[in-house]
Amino acid sequence: MNPSTILYHPEFDRTKTNPERNRSDSQGILWQHLKESKMHGFDFDQLKKVDQYVLDFYSSKLRLGIELNASSEPMDSLAENEMIRQKYFKISGIKLVRFWEDDIYYDLENVLNMIELSVLVQKRRL
Repeated sequence: MNPSTILYHPEFDRTKTNPERNRSDSQGILWQHLKESKMHGFDFDQLKKVDQYVLDFYSSKLRLGIELNASSEPMDSLAENEMIRQKYFKISGIKLVRFWEDDIYYDLENVLNMIELSVLVQKRRL
């Protein structure tokens, strides 16, 4: 077999079409507060592909992305890639807000307040 051949596996399609299979518990908790236009009537998608990147949650109307970072992720190893990513979203006019996954478990009310504030700020820019 040619080493550059990409093998097809049906599992790839299932995870792509069913984001719930790919999300963490913290994403599931937050999704309950974002789905069905619960955040001031704006729709959010989960695990949304935006060009070459995937955002945990994204509202295309607001151009607002929400990212959850695992507490175990070493920030030094992510710093350079995240700076490139952040710059891309800024140039693209997408506001990105980030939270630690632990904040979802232990400080959900403040996370939701920060998201609500971000939604209202972005709404004024429409």
